[in-house]
Amino acid sequence: MTTYLLNNDQFIESAVKEWESQVYINTIKKYNEYYKKHNVDLEISFLSERSIPDELVNETNQNVFIVLISYLVMFFYIVINLGNLTLFGVLLGIFGIVVVLMSLVSSIGLAGYFGIGLSMISAEVVPFLVLAIGVDNMFLIG
Repeated sequence: MTTYLLNNDQFIESAVKEWESQVYINTIKKYNEYYKKHNVDLEISFLSERSIPDELVNETNQNVFIVLISYLVMFFYIVINLGNLTLFGVLLGIFGIVVVLMSLVSSIGLAGYFGIGLSMISAEVVPFLVLAIGVDNMFLIG
């Protein structure tokens, strides 16, 4: 195990982050690719200060499509089960999803205004929870 300690104060923080991403992480990834290419049974594991935020960004970007598909599926579920494709059912489905989306956007915006960052739970679990509660309320209204 090797540890590199850097003086990570406010004046050189951007340079430290740049070194982590350009030198440290890329070098280890290149070593792992080299070993894999030459059939060497060795993999270097690493952890940096950027590892967790970078992984959160990757996971969130991968799951955006799934969240959008789930909202579309729930919209069609609402329309089919409430209105049997009548105008009332379609409008209730549209406005129900819009209300759920507006509540998510406003809560994330309010948290951002107060400087509270997004975590994995607030970025992925809360939208599904709000969607489920919103759909339940739409069935009570309809």
